[in-house]
Amino acid sequence: MQNHGLLTVGQSIEEAIFWFVSLEKCCQTQLLADAAAAGRGYQTIKIGDEEADVTYQIVGTSIGGYFSGTPLFQKMYKEEGKEFDDES
Repeated sequence: MQNHGLLTVGQSIEEAIFWFVSLEKCCQTQLLADAAAAGRGYQTIKIGDEEADVTYQIVGTSIGGYFSGTPLFQKMYKEEGKEFDDES
C-alpha cells in the first residue's frame, strides 16, 4: 500500500472515520511544521515513544474513536437533511 495514502480501521465506521480525519489533520500539521522549521534552518522536535504511548492510552481507545466520530456523522446527516440513527 506504499504511496496510496492513509489507511485507518476501527470497530465501527464512526471510529474508522474519526481516526482517518484525525490522522490526516496530524499529517497536514506535521508537514506544515516541518516546512516552517526547515525554512528557518531548524528541524521539528519529535515526541518520544513514552509520550506517544501515554497519548494513545488517553485518547486511542475504540470507544473514544466511536464517540469522537459520531458527531461527524450527525453533522453529515444534518447537512444532507436526514435523520441520524447511531443504532444502525
